[in-house]
Amino acid sequence: MTAPGILPEVLDGAAVGIFGILLSAAFCPIRWTGKKRWALAGCTAGLLALQGMFYFGASPTAAKYLYPLITHLPLYVVLVLLSGQKVWPLVAVLTAYLCCQVRRWAALAVALFFPQHPLVQPVAELLFTLPLLLLFIRFLAPSMRQLSRYPASVQCQFGIVPLVSYLFDYITHVYTSLLSEANPAAVEFMFFVCCAAFLCSILRASRVERQRIQMEQLQTSLNLQVTQAMREIEALRLSQQRASTYRHDLRHHMQFLAGCIENGRTEQALGYIRSVCSEIEAGKVTRLL
Repeated sequence: MTAPGILPEVLDGAAVGIFGILLSAAFCPIRWTGKKRWALAGCTAGLLALQGMFYFGASPTAAKYLYPLITHLPLYVVLVLLSGQKVWPLVAVLTAYLCCQVRRWAALAVALFFPQHPLVQPVAELLFTLPLLLLFIRFLAPSMRQLSRYPASVQCQFGIVPLVSYLFDYITHVYTSLLSEANPAAVEFMFFVCCAAFLCSILRASRVERQRIQMEQLQTSLNLQVTQAMREIEALRLSQQRASTYRHDLRHHMQFLAGCIENGRTEQALGYIRSVCSEIEAGKVTRLL
């Protein structure tokens, strides 16, 4: 390939490398500091230099075959060190790789209109890099960072589709030509994955819905229990108020009777006792003012 022809390919390779590294880092829940930013910048420069060494020192094919080892694996290790997590950085790298395919698809769509110009696709991929990167960081990255708070088992579920897509692309497009040769298994595989992912999503959605219904039922039961407890507390409070009133009235009754007895008014005391007993029998006790 001539120098003018190789330049867009080299620039596109560097652009996709930067795209994937920055997007993977944006997907991870990293508490950014100056030191971590410099570490990511150094990682980016080092990975690009490593890619260049294999691309120009060995061959473009060797760099393409070894890309997972010279780029994705070191990037995963760096993100593990920066984020302190083990599972999610892998999901982030795989998802960023899946997002890189959007550049390719958009460029292929543009190249369809210029079939006689082989440089259209790499140039289009290069031009799509920055806008797509900004869009993904602005709208997709916050949601990805929220998903990183889920348990590791749930994180693995989110990483299944990017992992399958990653393996499928390398097996059928990079290491072999099964897809370009229209191998039936290769052609049908991604449709199978989409179908399986759809069915699994239905099962999971059904499970989540059942859990939601159970939680609502539990919440309703708890609300009823709280309401009943509040009623019982209110009844107890009123009972305590009545008991306090009865003690107050009883003290006045006893004081009145004691005064009658001390002054020799026995008949008056007995009459008062009879009246109180009559009121008790009638279910009504008046307060002595």
